[in-house]
Amino acid sequence: MKAKLEFNLPDEEFEFRCISDGIKWYTAVWSMDNWLRDKIKHAGVNEADETIKAFELCRRMLEEKMENNGLYFNNY
Repeated sequence: MKAKLEFNLPDEEFEFRCISDGIKWYTAVWSMDNWLRDKIKHAGVNEADETIKAFELCRRMLEEKMENNGLYFNNY
């Protein structure tokens, strides 16, 4: 199976960039999720509860936004 995308450049430059930079977006979001996970997992005793809760909230919001757009890290 093959897929082919065509764009009318320069009129569809934004759409082209969205498609061609997809892996960069995936990597950036994946890195952010892992950074948040590490901050939560390795929080020290000096870490304020509010800080940890803020990291947890940010991670939940990231996951929710992804799910609302049909995006998942492990669906390939």
